[in-house]
Amino acid sequence: ARYANRWDRVNTHWEVIMNYHFPYLTIVILLSAAAIIDIRKKRIPDKLVLAGTVAGLAFVLIDPQREFLSSILGGATAGLVLLLIHYITKGGLGLGDVKLFGCSGIFLGFESTVSAMLISAVLSGLFSMVLICLNPDNKKSEIPFAPFILAGVLAVIIP
Repeated sequence: ARYANRWDRVNTHWEVIMNYHFPYLTIVILLSAAAIIDIRKKRIPDKLVLAGTVAGLAFVLIDPQREFLSSILGGATAGLVLLLIHYITKGGLGLGDVKLFGCSGIFLGFESTVSAMLISAVLSGLFSMVLICLNPDNKKSEIPFAPFILAGVLAVIIP
């Protein structure tokens, strides 16, 4: 028998939920809230990003299956790459977006963070092109990036 008793099976399922699903559910809820706020107010609250960062670090420290170094590299890579883009574009990418992606990188780890960044960038670029094609005056319009961060993260965590 695969499980000695019913409680072993329940404990195994609980471990899967806590170790795999719960951290991803946490980041999806956080990113959903950030996306809604970004769409409505064009800003991302620091308290939301801080709460996500603390939660991400807690999951990494609690779960021995998660690679600490990969999570730190994921957060640092996203934060540093997007910070560079923020300065190159002279604020075209907001610091809230930079911090939010850095927080997401902690949850995702290095490889998934790079994939999520590429997907987010492509999706936001395509969306911007559609807006410009619909109305050339949209060239100077600001679009919220948090919804695209959410889409990129979802793309890499949903099998």
